[in-house]
Amino acid sequence: ALSAVLVFLFACGDSIVRKRVAAVIGAAFLPATFFVWLISDNFRAGTILKPHLGWVMGDPEFGRSNLFQ
Repeated sequence: ALSAVLVFLFACGDSIVRKRVAAVIGAAFLPATFFVWLISDNFRAGTILKPHLGWVMGDPEFGRSNLFQ
């Protein structure tokens, strides 16, 4: 939702608003990149994006009811 607001402000605002929106995006880019770098093993972890479909159904800790077993 915040991204849509920033796009609207950037598209419809004057030059002062555009500069402030660009500053907000620029200020958010560095910490976001840092945290993605942290959790993705220095941008080398390709398995972080691999889907593991059905992992909840195979885990006994989640305890399905008898109806679905």
